[in-house]
Amino acid sequence: MNNPSNRDNEQSPNHEAGGGNTNLDMFVNKFSVLAVEEPQEPQQGQRKSPELKNVVKVELVNNDEDEATDSHCRLILFKAYCLFQDLYKMRAFISYTWSEYRDKKIDLMNAAVMTDSALQLRVSLLV
Repeated sequence: MNNPSNRDNEQSPNHEAGGGNTNLDMFVNKFSVLAVEEPQEPQQGQRKSPELKNVVKVELVNNDEDEATDSHCRLILFKAYCLFQDLYKMRAFISYTWSEYRDKKIDLMNAAVMTDSALQLRVSLLV
């Protein structure tokens, strides 16, 4: 039968070297039951030969026309991005305005005027 006083008297070598840290003793041999598997190399006959691949040499020709077209397309895409970003912000502002009206922070006339102004600005941006 295990006596608690016997356990205190028994100390592992790790316990003595570790300066008396009993929490460390619980985890010392936790991974000792695991086994390491060595990778098996395939036999000489089983190795696959590298596949042959066709290599094609490609030369890039830079045209000034391509750079001008690319620059123009980037400008158009940036303008479209900015337009959609502005429309998104207007939509959020109108939604916030009507939520303030719902919470009775502003009256109906102010909400309607702000909405009408935002929609007129949107129309002027799209034209």
